[in-house]
Amino acid sequence: MKKLSAVFATVLLLAFFSVCSVASAYDYSIAEAEFDIPEDFAVLYGEEDMPETEKFRFIALNNSVKLSCYHLDNTDEFSFAFMNLADAVDYYIENISAVDADDYTFESAQTYNADGLNDGIMFEGLIEESDENFPVFVYAFSTTDNIYGFEFTVYDSSGIEYVNEVVNSLYITDYATYIGDEEYEGNDGFFELFSLIAFLVVGIASTLLKSKMNNTKKEKTAAKPSVKIQNAQEKQPTEKIQLKKFELNGKDINIFNERFIVGKTDDNFAKNELERERKDREKMFK
Repeated sequence: MKKLSAVFATVLLLAFFSVCSVASAYDYSIAEAEFDIPEDFAVLYGEEDMPETEKFRFIALNNSVKLSCYHLDNTDEFSFAFMNLADAVDYYIENISAVDADDYTFESAQTYNADGLNDGIMFEGLIEESDENFPVFVYAFSTTDNIYGFEFTVYDSSGIEYVNEVVNSLYITDYATYIGDEEYEGNDGFFELFSLIAFLVVGIASTLLKSKMNNTKKEKTAAKPSVKIQNAQEKQPTEKIQLKKFELNGKDINIFNERFIVGKTDDNFAKNELERERKDREKMFK
């Protein structure tokens, strides 16, 4: 019982820390794209200096990294999958990003697959700001109806961890080509978490109930033998008292009626009786 209680307490603690870890990030979405942003980020949107394509701007409180989230309709049916990487980078800089091409130095590019989508690229370079060059990492994706860009400008090496955290949470679904038996729903992780907690709680509760029922059955089973023994003892027949019997003059005499008929059953009495009988027989022959 104590072990089960300890397991139950451990599960609750794990669930609590899981909720805390999920709650440590905020969920954002842009059309078909979903992603998590750490809670220690400031969010800007609708600012005057933001271009029309920049929907959100996130800045770490320690100013280690800035994230610009871009989105525009894919009216030209553009696809990163069917473009040369260099051409794809040029298209992004000219049509999506707010970065000035004169201040940007391209370094490398590669294809990149986001969770749920295979049509994307990742490229990096340097941007000049206040006579300093800072690394820029861009993750760009295209779907049938939309184009997305996630542009990280890193001002301190500690900001790299934030880049990985956001990119790993990114999920994009092409609604126009999505085929599945299940209806697509945005998943923020809470439903699965609480389903798991509910399953564990029900499982532990049923185990505790089953254990209690088994203990009750054991107690009842242990009590039954004593009842049977008691019944056996109650049904045991009363022992008959065996009376000492002996025969005298052809009659059965016992210890209860002999005193009224012949007296005590000692040796002198028997001897006297025999002597009396002998004398009676002698008289008969005289």
